[in-house]
Amino acid sequence: GKTEESIEVCQLVVAEFPEEANPYDSLGEGYFENGQYELSIKNYRKSVELDPGNEYGKGMIKKIEQLMKKK
Repeated sequence: GKTEESIEVCQLVVAEFPEEANPYDSLGEGYFENGQYELSIKNYRKSVELDPGNEYGKGMIKKIEQLMKKK
């Protein structure tokens, strides 16, 4: 229920650990929950770039792409 606050925390973690995939994945999830699909997909893509084995991130990218096509 505190999506905005979660996004802010994730932004700080990404700034501290820019070469780690998980913070981008978490930030992507926060943006997704907040309906900010462009920002969400951007962060999931960065997460997958840093961790090509991130199957969850790959799945979320596909899911968001489908949602964006419907709008």
